[in-house]
Amino acid sequence: DAPKDLDEYTFNHFVQEYGREYEPGSEEWAMREGIFNERLQEVRDWQAGPTRSWNKGVTRFMDYTQKEYEALLGYKGRGSRWSPRGNGAISLYRSRQEEDLPPLPAFINVGSNRTLSSLIRDQGACGSCWAEAATSALEGAVENSPQLFAALQKEAENIQKLPTLSSQAMVSCTANPRHCGGKGGCEGATAELGFSMVQQRGLPLAVHWPYESGAGLTPQCRDGVFRTMRLGISGYEVVPSNKLDALKRALVKSAGPIVISVDATNWAYYSSGIFSDTTNGKKGDFTVNHAVTLMGYKMPEGETTGYWDIKNSWGAYWGEKGHIRIEMK
Repeated sequence: DAPKDLDEYTFNHFVQEYGREYEPGSEEWAMREGIFNERLQEVRDWQAGPTRSWNKGVTRFMDYTQKEYEALLGYKGRGSRWSPRGNGAISLYRSRQEEDLPPLPAFINVGSNRTLSSLIRDQGACGSCWAEAATSALEGAVENSPQLFAALQKEAENIQKLPTLSSQAMVSCTANPRHCGGKGGCEGATAELGFSMVQQRGLPLAVHWPYESGAGLTPQCRDGVFRTMRLGISGYEVVPSNKLDALKRALVKSAGPIVISVDATNWAYYSSGIFSDTTNGKKGDFTVNHAVTLMGYKMPEGETTGYWDIKNSWGAYWGEKGHIRIEMK
């Protein structure tokens, strides 16, 4: 087992723990070990520094080049103090008029006591965050309908226990001719494009097309998979960008996950706590580059820090069992 004390943790431990297949003594081994040692020192320095609201730790990205990490951030948004089309959060439910809305709750977690919503996706080396987040939101909608959940579960039950949806079908079959959010597939797109594809064709179950893009490649679309049972949607709603009350209300209204776009530039070594480095060092300056799923929030109260609860798609061993909490400003 790898030592818990980082002073004793080595590249050999990392290679074994994360299943790397580098040849000892090769140029790649030396290159990766050099990157790892720099990252490990960064984590050690952070942990030895002043007390902060969040922690850094060893993650699977310790030997990634900056370019490889950026390739995972599969939403090529624009940065700075404004929000381009596609930066808004996306809900699968229509919101009510303001005068009909009750007061916002101080806390909500739409993943509590859920099965599909508790699953953590792993996009691997593919920039498919947009599709993983969108698929997670759709699975949340499935769980809000017991009848729909039962029908899909019956379709899947001979192969797997839960009726997870095929994010691979979204990755491979979502057209992106205008390169919105990226070049498409593993090179990035937007959840809106994914939802539009589902409106037109539906989304099959993962039992009919499991995820295959973990190595970073986008298989060709398989039209035959759309002759199996699929989930359909009638539409979706884009929540105004950076309107936090509107985002909270959309989450309460939907009672299910919402797709949001974020700046994940400094998330690589997050391990726990309430992440507070939301501006990359400059107030109001950010780069929207990653799509994730909003699962809940806790409003600040007195000296207690509020936060947004976000489900990522980097596997269950990253962050807080696949989640990150971000400070609510």
